[in-house]
Amino acid sequence: MDENGGNLTRKEYERRQTEVLIRLEKLEGQIINIRDSIRWVETKMDDRATALNLALDKASLILGERLEGMNQFRRQLDQERGSYITIDKLDLILKTIRAEIEGVRAQIIPLRERGDFNAGKEKGQTATLAAGIAVAAILIELLKTFMGH
Repeated sequence: MDENGGNLTRKEYERRQTEVLIRLEKLEGQIINIRDSIRWVETKMDDRATALNLALDKASLILGERLEGMNQFRRQLDQERGSYITIDKLDLILKTIRAEIEGVRAQIIPLRERGDFNAGKEKGQTATLAAGIAVAAILIELLKTFMGH
């Protein structure tokens, strides 16, 4: 039957059937193209997922190495922490050095004031030598403290 309710001729029926088959073949071709496109997209997505997983693994490995380096640094700091001098101890050592210097100055000033340079020269040299030895001893103690001995 045609659109108006009439009977179709055999020729018209075959023509319409051929049109339907042609449309069907085109649709099947388009379906195949769509399926091929989907497979292509799936392959690309799988490739990207693989690449992302590789990048994630590398990043994780690098992060682990960096964290291990930081942990080693922390352990080293913890080990060295015992050899650091405290501010209080440093202040005490510096106070002792200052006191020694002031003691030497106290011995030198009267000699200068008297103007007895010849007699004072020997005393001044002896005082300077004594002060130098005292400062050297204090510095040695300071180095021992820094070195942890």
